[in-house]
Amino acid sequence: MSRSGWGIPVDIPVPPGGTGGVPDWTALKFNPLGVYNLRRRLGALSREPGVFMRYKDRFLNSDISWFASGLHNDGQHTTSRDTFHPLFLTAREHTGVGEPANKLRNKLRDSVRDHVFDMVSLMST
Repeated sequence: MSRSGWGIPVDIPVPPGGTGGVPDWTALKFNPLGVYNLRRRLGALSREPGVFMRYKDRFLNSDISWFASGLHNDGQHTTSRDTFHPLFLTAREHTGVGEPANKLRNKLRDSVRDHVFDMVSLMST
């Protein structure tokens, strides 16, 4: 577990580019590096040791929600048939190439999918 910069031991993999300074709030983007830097900005609750690691999945899901908030009405849902949505390209930034990059992007995609399924489950109760 890493204690570097978190104030407490945490188990959060560092994506490519994650060892530099933490960017400004407005520079955060929805990609593995941006999600990691958001958590660096929000911290890991060093004043309550153990809480972050105990509820780590919930905290990391809340980071996805931070980026998703307001997307349903951003007016950018229509794309032409021969292009990808801009968020597709953003999600691939700073991930590198090859198998390690694919695993990193797949992990983010799986996290988003699981979070969406959780929200659907919440709404159907």
